[in-house]
Amino acid sequence: MIRAVFLLFASVLACAAQSQRTVDLAPGKFLVAARNLPDPNFGETVVLLVKHDDKGAMGLVLTRESRYTVGRLFPDFAKGNDSPIYLGGPVSRTGVIALGHTKQAPKGAETVLSGVWMSADASLVERLVREGATPETFRLYLGYSGWAAGQLEGEVRQKVWHIFPADAVAVFSDPTALWKKLVRRTELEIARLSN
Repeated sequence: MIRAVFLLFASVLACAAQSQRTVDLAPGKFLVAARNLPDPNFGETVVLLVKHDDKGAMGLVLTRESRYTVGRLFPDFAKGNDSPIYLGGPVSRTGVIALGHTKQAPKGAETVLSGVWMSADASLVERLVREGATPETFRLYLGYSGWAAGQLEGEVRQKVWHIFPADAVAVFSDPTALWKKLVRRTELEIARLSN
């Protein structure tokens, strides 16, 4: 009896940790690409969902480095800064979006989840780069990922995305390991439930 209650409790916790239900789509969630995701723009990626409403969704791919560094993009005031810049998605790759990790979002920034904000404000980005912001608390993305109304929900129903709650620590963790860690967690849960 105790074992059955424990397994039920563990199952409830695991379901809260990851989902493939469209009702769980919201800003501040991770979209983790399933291994069978057919779009090469999103293969083996983790996307931080930053906006989601009845008009569509917007996110930033956290796990794809571009060929640019901060110093290369801003040679006038950040020469020598070799922090990577990431590809936020296939849409509008000429625009720069910043993600930051501070207790309170600076003026001109929009809170995405507790301790994480985003901004496309050029003056804020320049100020933080000049002040020496590091990848542990500040990252830049070229472009973003976008979905029209209902499009992301359709992809979730096709089971090509797993939805996880995001947190600041995970958002600013090692981007090269994030997808493998989260997709493995999903696969272990699926295997456990099938047994």
